Amino acid sequence: MSRQQGTPSPDPSGAAAGEPPARPAQEAGDRASERKDFAKKAALAATGGAFSGTFRVAAASIHDALLGDTETQ
Repeated sequence: MSRQQGTPSPDPSGAAAGEPPARPAQEAGDRASERKDFAKKAALAATGGAFSGTFRVAAASIHDALLGDTETQ
């Protein structure tokens, strides 16, 4: 009695041998949306930080111009 092997059935995850399984389209779209949101928030934070730093420098300059340098040396 001999055993015959048929063709292997495809992997239910859709992955070829040695490759990670493919992500469903919905999950991939969610990840892309999360990356866009993160990039948008990071850009807003960087812009806010730049304006904040500029404001502090300008405020310090105005303070020094009006009141003079108040630091003791």
